[in-house]
Amino acid sequence: METDEQHALQSQAAVASQDLAKRRWLVIEQSRTSLPSALFFALVFWLTLLFLGLGLFSPHNKTVLVMLILCSLSVSIAIFLINDLSHPMRGVIEISSGSMPDSRCGL
Repeated sequence: METDEQHALQSQAAVASQDLAKRRWLVIEQSRTSLPSALFFALVFWLTLLFLGLGLFSPHNKTVLVMLILCSLSVSIAIFLINDLSHPMRGVIEISSGSMPDSRCGL
């Protein structure tokens, strides 16, 4: 048998649980994880040296030039995507936050 006090406590617990779930999604939405700039610059510097060395010591013909351009473009796109995905709520590839406040986290 449930009393009126138990019903009141249960409804307060449900409201607190919903508020906690909304705050959790808000924290997730507003979190700003990013790629450390030192790692980013070290990666770009290392890849620049790598492609510079490959370009200097490879034979000078059109096939090597095309492959160096394609490989550097591929690496540039990969770095761009890594940087873009480190900011999930903004950027070219963006996670929609439309349904986040409405979800009840399995409640």
